[in-house]
Amino acid sequence: MTRQRPVLLTILAILAILFGAFAILGSLALFGLGAIGVASATTTAATAGGSAIIVGILSLVGGVLELLFGIGTLLDRAWAWWLGVIGLSLSLLSNVISIILGALNNNLGGAILGSIVGLVIAGLLLYYLNTSAVKAYFGRA
Repeated sequence: MTRQRPVLLTILAILAILFGAFAILGSLALFGLGAIGVASATTTAATAGGSAIIVGILSLVGGVLELLFGIGTLLDRAWAWWLGVIGLSLSLLSNVISIILGALNNNLGGAILGSIVGLVIAGLLLYYLNTSAVKAYFGRA
């Protein structure tokens, strides 16, 4: 008997692969910007650089987990559910940290708004992964 994957889960898996790849690339940019900031002579730039490195690490780990979640879901692997839950939880954490750091650095504009949107999206996806149809597909019902 083959399991029927929910259509929305298939779409989510494809998007996870794409966004996971972009998150990995974005984390590399954050590492570069963070290194420039940390090497700077000013305390503010060094603090911002350290913050960029922290968010970059979370983004890298989250991106790898998203990529593996998407691939595992398309290959019908039960372990993919855990990777999705862990990856989305890290995304929630990363967005909360970005909001806090943005507020501390008086960056109350687009960065915080983007993090709030990311927080809402990650929360909704985490909810979706815990619906009965998705959990049943992954053998967690």
